Amino acid sequence: MANGAFWTLAPVFSKLNTGDINAVAIFMSLTVIAGGLGQWPLGWLSDRVDRRRVIAGAGIGASLGGVLVVSLTSVDPNWTYLGAVVFGAFSFPLYALCAAHLYDVVEPDGYVEATGGLLMAYAAGAIAGPLIASVLMEGFGANSLFLYTACIHIAVAVYANYRMGVQERPLVDEKAAFSDALVMTTALGEIDPRTEIEEPE
Repeated sequence: MANGAFWTLAPVFSKLNTGDINAVAIFMSLTVIAGGLGQWPLGWLSDRVDRRRVIAGAGIGASLGGVLVVSLTSVDPNWTYLGAVVFGAFSFPLYALCAAHLYDVVEPDGYVEATGGLLMAYAAGAIAGPLIASVLMEGFGANSLFLYTACIHIAVAVYANYRMGVQERPLVDEKAAFSDALVMTTALGEIDPRTEIEEPE
């Protein structure tokens, strides 16, 4: 719901606040680059601690990034780029982190069904998110986009924290290795990340 809204409406947000097409390109590029780079430290950490803690931390970080975008926009649109970097670094890895956690807890014969369910949930959110965010932006202004994403990311953090209280984390040696994948991808590159792929001769 958050990232679908971002990809659809962030260019509109940037254009309304800056009036400059070049600024839109810089804003989007910095967010994507930060998202790609953010996967390595978050993925590395999630392989070593309870992955849900990293998911909760990323949700909080993404929420703060959204608030930072809004706050800095009111000061100087050029400073919005800093908020974009923080937002991208924490929000984009969330999908891959959640997918890795899914593989940690699903039985080996359930990967295909679980991946299908994850993709359906992502698709439903990617449809609903832009619709909700566009209504908010129309009624309350462009800045409501990132206040909306902040609410979604806080909800992710709260739910991850709740799950830690009701289910023990998988043992480290039972965890699937984190596979980095930008959140804007609509399909998972690996159905089973533990499956070894044979190279053709």
